[in-house]
Amino acid sequence: MGGNGKKKSAPMDQSERAEIIKQLVAKAQELDRIVTRPPPGYNALFAEHEQIRTLLDQMKEEHVKISSTDSIIFGERQRSKASIDKFLVWCKEQNIVLNNCRLAKLKDGTGLGLLVTKKIQAGELVISVPRNAGLNVDQARRSPMLKRAFERDLVMAKMDNVGMTLWLCCQRMLPDSPWEPYLNVLPSSFSLPLYYSLEELKAIRPSPLFEETLLLYRNISRQFAYYFLHLAKNEEYDRNRKGQETPILYNSPLSVENFTFNLYLWAMSMVATRLNMIPSEMQTDQDGKPLMIPALMPMFDMANHSLSAHVNDASPVYYEGNSAQIVAPASANPTEQFFIYYGDRPSSHFLLYSGFVPADDNKKDCYKLRLALPRTDRYFAERTEFFLRHDLTPTAGSYIIELFNDADNIWGGKPVLQMIKVLVSEGPEREQVDSPANVEKAKKWLEVRLACLRRAYEQVNVDSLDIGAEEKKNIKLLHAAEKAILDKALLAAKSL
Repeated sequence: MGGNGKKKSAPMDQSERAEIIKQLVAKAQELDRIVTRPPPGYNALFAEHEQIRTLLDQMKEEHVKISSTDSIIFGERQRSKASIDKFLVWCKEQNIVLNNCRLAKLKDGTGLGLLVTKKIQAGELVISVPRNAGLNVDQARRSPMLKRAFERDLVMAKMDNVGMTLWLCCQRMLPDSPWEPYLNVLPSSFSLPLYYSLEELKAIRPSPLFEETLLLYRNISRQFAYYFLHLAKNEEYDRNRKGQETPILYNSPLSVENFTFNLYLWAMSMVATRLNMIPSEMQTDQDGKPLMIPALMPMFDMANHSLSAHVNDASPVYYEGNSAQIVAPASANPTEQFFIYYGDRPSSHFLLYSGFVPADDNKKDCYKLRLALPRTDRYFAERTEFFLRHDLTPTAGSYIIELFNDADNIWGGKPVLQMIKVLVSEGPEREQVDSPANVEKAKKWLEVRLACLRRAYEQVNVDSLDIGAEEKKNIKLLHAAEKAILDKALLAAKSL
């Protein structure tokens, strides 16, 4: 059934096992048919999401009968005191250096963090991690477990994050992974919208993040179904090898039994929330310089994020010799938490990819204004050409203009009025687009659109919803940040 080191399941009748696997494959095929179609429009997207969830839930019900995977992910050893102690011993064995800080469970219940034990000066080395102490895509490409997949699968070859996700799945399923002490201190679940209930997802509306989350969940479900069906080929190959090509995941520890959606979502979420980029030892660009590849660096990912003024782009990761290093972006005193800066991103992406919304004013925040252009539009080609010239590409049939959290640069340098003029004009000719009547029409359209979007937030009372406290807090912070940007955009639109 492909590979070594698969987790043992409780003995069961082979015919019963075969029937469960048959049901799993049928559900995966049905899921694959849904998620490989072009995504539906905005109004139908949530209904499709419910279909996807139903199929995945049905697969989970079957999987639990033959798989112990989910008990491994959500087991009691995850982040236990014993696991943390073993991790710290393992770090020393791997020559991971942590200067003047200690790993601790935070009193506010938000997880693990680094607490300062001795005053740290700005520019001082705090963390150093040898390359091979972490997990990275180079290892996955060289590994007999995934080498064939990287060579033959276009998705793996082109999407390093997918390769990294499957590499993490493999390590989690190995009974003797060299990274097991690290894996056992990683979180079991996340506060990402990908883990929200249906009611919590609906509470995100009217934020553009609602649609973005559904599309991301759809994409992850497509990848899961795709690789699950590849693993099903292992079973066929074992029954009759004659004349068959070895399946791409045959030498991996993954199987139709242990490859659950919870495992894939956990691994994908881990990559999304804890990713670092390091220079590749295998891949170079056209100038011969190493490409940057995804990696999980133990202890790096225990440092939490801060938006405070003194913690900014000066939270560097240096590469000295064969180690990645973090240098203190600012001085820090004993008992304080040691923070780094995760990078410039909007509040919606902090929530989507890190599971929180910064409470501070995020100067790099933006709101994604969606412009719909129906394919039935008489001048669809001409309008599309204009948008493409201004670096706007469609996402699920819509064009996105980013509105920035900066009253002096709300449009981010984009010719927004010109774009709206093209969108609302009766025809593509310059005389039509630039006519005084069309200019006024475009201004009015933009003002009304922004006002409607802003008003939609006032119709939502998140406090009254029966959802989780952490989810409620993050959604309220997100809505507040987006309302502030829309207020600035409305003022700017009136002066165009």
